[in-house]
Amino acid sequence: MGRYLCVGIATAALLRGKDVEKHGGAEKCINELRCIFPESIYYVAKRDDGNYIFGLRGDLFKSKLVSFLHDFYEICFQEGRMDLRNEAFEIIAKAESWDDLFGKCEYDGNEILHFDRYWDKECIYLDYESVYLPQNGLTLATSGKISMEWYGAMFDFFQRSIAKNLEKHELSKAIRVVISG
Repeated sequence: MGRYLCVGIATAALLRGKDVEKHGGAEKCINELRCIFPESIYYVAKRDDGNYIFGLRGDLFKSKLVSFLHDFYEICFQEGRMDLRNEAFEIIAKAESWDDLFGKCEYDGNEILHFDRYWDKECIYLDYESVYLPQNGLTLATSGKISMEWYGAMFDFFQRSIAKNLEKHELSKAIRVVISG
């Protein structure tokens, strides 16, 4: 069993209610997290269990996804691998919403476009204390097996580089580089 280097967009993240209480309440915590979960692409909802969910806004599916992926795959794959991009667009064309797309993208060993419930937790800091946010993601590209003990700084660099290269797209703020599997 291996773990894989993945680049994708964070589709949802969970902020635990106990972390909210410990670090100054919902408004303060949500405002602090807006730098990585901007309001323009993520809604926030309080769940019945007291936890908070950051989720992708539904309107971005039709208005932004295809344009973003066109540019993403342009820099991600060499020209000889554009068949993967075309495969992704065929899947997207058959979907009506984020949830519909996630259902069509169950992992089947492919290199592109699969919904992943097993992304590593993102480590953020609230009041100088680390807090982990479990995330789901839509993996856009997967590479070979990888083994690393701690990767935060390097993967943060990858994320910022990709986001900078695609900054004209609002969805670039949702990009994440993770190890999954």
